[in-house]
Amino acid sequence: MRRGGRIAVMELFGVIRGGPGIRSHLYLLDRLGRDRGIKAVVIDLDSPGGSAAASHYLHQAVARLAEKKHVIAFIREIGASGGYLASAAATRIVAFPSAVVGSIGVLSVRPIVQEMLKKLGVSISVTKSG
Repeated sequence: MRRGGRIAVMELFGVIRGGPGIRSHLYLLDRLGRDRGIKAVVIDLDSPGGSAAASHYLHQAVARLAEKKHVIAFIREIGASGGYLASAAATRIVAFPSAVVGSIGVLSVRPIVQEMLKKLGVSISVTKSG
């Protein structure tokens, strides 16, 4: 049995998008999981998040990797939204004290049209049960 092993560093910077970018990250995470010479992985992360689907795929890939090896998410400045979601699957999260960490949520924008509906003579009735 070989002692020691290497520690791999993977960069995850910027907005998390679908397409070729996410595919290369998922491929790399899978390869790192299969490489017997690597004993741990540091994910060097600085991301405000991005695509919900791509972030979910990253979370799943990091979780699969963490089942095999130690995974440390190192948050430089921002680990928010999907960036935080990806790092939450790691074995451990390490962040600078000034880093912004967390903030998984949804941005919802909706117009408030009550006054306009009232002027038009439109009323709303809500029926619910349970």
